[in-house]
Amino acid sequence: MVMENAERMLDSRLISLHNSAVYTATRLFDLDPGKLFSDINRFYGKHLVHPEGFDEYSYQIYKRIAGHVPEHERRIEFTRIVGEEMYKKIEIIKTIRCSRDPDDIRGEEGWERMLRKTGEYFQEAGYITGFELKFRGIFNEEKWEKQGKANFIYIMKEPVILQGAKKLFQEEGFAQHTSSRAMQAGLKRYEIEGSEKDFDPGRFKTKTEPIDELWEIRKIGFKRQKH
Repeated sequence: MVMENAERMLDSRLISLHNSAVYTATRLFDLDPGKLFSDINRFYGKHLVHPEGFDEYSYQIYKRIAGHVPEHERRIEFTRIVGEEMYKKIEIIKTIRCSRDPDDIRGEEGWERMLRKTGEYFQEAGYITGFELKFRGIFNEEKWEKQGKANFIYIMKEPVILQGAKKLFQEEGFAQHTSSRAMQAGLKRYEIEGSEKDFDPGRFKTKTEPIDELWEIRKIGFKRQKH
């Protein structure tokens, strides 16, 4: 039975954006979203604005995908496509302008601002209750300039899909990581590849525990400077 949370609700526009992205990815995988998800939509459809309902719904959707896509890399690619489709809309909604320069870190069109605006969207929509990006003592600008790679930490508070993601990861070896995949898509606009390092949602035991992801990023096509 779906439990309802009267205090926290998801923005219906986020749900619409998410579902559109999932359906696009499903069709790109030559699968029929109507056949795959019609029963799930009938059961959970009216509960999606409630965190517990959306969490279970998201789990069921990706569990169904796992049953039709056995290859691990293809499953991960599915999540990337969902993130890309969502980011396309978030970029417009949050008026994110991209300089496409991987060395434009803190400018008005730089990628740190892009990450923050993307995080803001998910917080405003109720997907998370808060977030933080940590660079100090973690992001090494000299290493970024000379080696084309670096790290930062993305911290989420109470992501709605945490319980479902833990279960999906344990059963299928991958998880939705919806906001992370959207940020990953945003970084691609700057010719930056990025993802979480060795991330297992199962290590977080409570709903209120902050979820910290250590990200590794690198400049695509970077050639190390010669001295």
